[in-house]
Order: sequence, then C-alpha cells, then structure tokens
Amino acid sequence: MKIKSKFWIGIAVCILFLAYALYSMDFRLVWESMLGANWIYLPLFVILVIVQIYLRGLRWYYMLEPLKEIQTKSLVSATAIGFMSNQILPARIGEFVRAYVIGHKENISKMSSFATIVVERVFDGLTLAALLVYLLIFLEVPAHLQNLWDKAQVIGLSSAFFFGFLFVLFFLLDREVSWVKGLFQKIFSIFPQSFGAKLEELFNLFVAGLGVVERGHHLFAVAIYSIAIWGLSILGILLFFSIFDLSLPVIAAGFILLVQAFSVTIPSPPGFIGTFHAGTVIGFTFFGMSSEEALGVAIVMHACMFLSQVGFGMYFLLLEKMSLGEIRHVADSPLTESG
Repeated sequence: MKIKSKFWIGIAVCILFLAYALYSMDFRLVWESMLGANWIYLPLFVILVIVQIYLRGLRWYYMLEPLKEIQTKSLVSATAIGFMSNQILPARIGEFVRAYVIGHKENISKMSSFATIVVERVFDGLTLAALLVYLLIFLEVPAHLQNLWDKAQVIGLSSAFFFGFLFVLFFLLDREVSWVKGLFQKIFSIFPQSFGAKLEELFNLFVAGLGVVERGHHLFAVAIYSIAIWGLSILGILLFFSIFDLSLPVIAAGFILLVQAFSVTIPSPPGFIGTFHAGTVIGFTFFGMSSEEALGVAIVMHACMFLSQVGFGMYFLLLEKMSLGEIRHVADSPLTESG
C-alpha cells in the first residue's frame, strides 16, 4: 500500500477520533485550560521525551548485538529518525525507517533489523501488561465506570496474552524448533515457487534478528530498560499534573498511559493526531476531569511530543546527510532490500 493510501486511511480515522474528542466541546473552556498551564515546566517534559529516545537506543544495542555490535550514536540516530518519521508519516512507518537507517549505516540486513524492533515492541507490550496487572490490583474504579473497566480488562489481558504468545513463538523460531519451522515452510509452499522462495528468504532474515530472546543477560538488560522507558512516560504524565495543577492520584498516570498507548496502535494520520487526543481525553475524564480541560492537556502534551521528536530526529537526519525524500522512499517500499 502506497503512502498516499495510508495517508487517506489515516485522515479518515483522524476525523472519526477528532469527532469523538471534540463532540459537545466548549472551545472557550479548552482555550482557558491551555492558557492555565504552567509553561515553565514544559522544557522538562521535552527533556524526558528525548531521554526516552536515548534509552530506546541503548536498549536496542542488546537486541542487535547478536547481529553486530553497534555504537550508541548510530543506535540513537536511527531511533530518533524513526520516531520523527512516525510523527510526519502515516501508519507508524517510522519502524521501517528505523530498520532501514541502521541497516544501511551498519551494513546489516534490514529485515533482521526490523525483527529486533518487533521484539522490542513485544517487550513494550509485556511491560504495559505488567502495568495493567498493577492497576487491576490497586486501581479503585467508581461503580458507574465498572462496566467500562471490565471491558478494558478483557482487551488488556487479551493483548498481554498476544505479546506473551509472540515471545514464545520468537523463542521457538530462534531455537530452530523443527515443527515450528516446518509449519512456516508449509505456508510458504502454498504460494507460487518464486514468491514463496522470496517469502522464505525474508523469513530467514527475520529469524536471524531474534537472537536476543535466548540470551538471558541480554533479556534482563532489555527488561530493565523497558521499565525505565515506560517509567519516564509515567513521570511525564505526572509532570503534566503539575503543569495543569491537577489533583489526581499517582496511579492515574499509569492508567492514562495505558489508554494513550492503546489509542496510538489504531491506524492514524502522521503524529497520531486524533487517536492520541481521544485516548488522552478518555484517560483524564475517567478520573472526573471535564472533557474541555482534558482536551487542553492533550493538545499541549501532543504538541510537546511532536516538536521534540521531530526536532531531535531532524538533527540526526542532517547529521546522517539523509533527506526527507529518502525517508519517503522507504515509506513507499519498506525493507525491499535484504541488507
């Protein structure tokens, strides 16, 4: 699917979620909410966003080390460019861009690099699943919202099971368990020979990037970095409690983060416009805030994330002497080269 198609699908989703977020809003109150922010703390939030990208680069080292030992600068550079691409291109294409940048710069398979990013997202999902378990135990839900919370639990626990299943599957693939590999080979045999051979080639390159799942000390490091990364996300939301002078419990930040994380998995236009705002409004109104005040928080938070990720990514894009045109080419035909 070309980037234009992805763009228009994202626009349609954006309109839907913006309609939800803006329904029956008093925009005068939204504006007053934004004006009431303590803007002096916003640079601290920007720093937190940049530190998270840096930590993601450090975590990626352990994912890629079975393929090649890569310097931190290259890892952070590719990660920053990938996150920038997610902000300016649709359909989370930044994940492919990130694999392309590190593969091109370090001369390793782009498909294997992409596999490490998939494993990384599995760890993100498992970390958020652990947060969900904590909320299930300690979050006090008002009686009138219990039905909604019950549905959210089903979605969250289903997601946790899915990420756990993926981790086990990746482990079996990396250990070259015969019946698992044979199952995929049977699937490839369904297609015409030339196409099936190409799929199997890409599959083998993907499996080559799964080496981290059987290295215990690497997994421990990845888990620690994952906790730190998402812990900083919670800290950023807590900072916004101070920026907008909100008297919400600390546990509310964890709940809001979960809703935001789920909302941005939905196909959306560049920058998660609409889905992020709707998720943030849902998260804050769950704790009794007005929709107008919650939308004001969402707009300011999104603007800070957008500007910091795009600015940080553009810095490394210039440093790598790459162009936005090259990034768009990756978006149109991701990972077409094997290395």
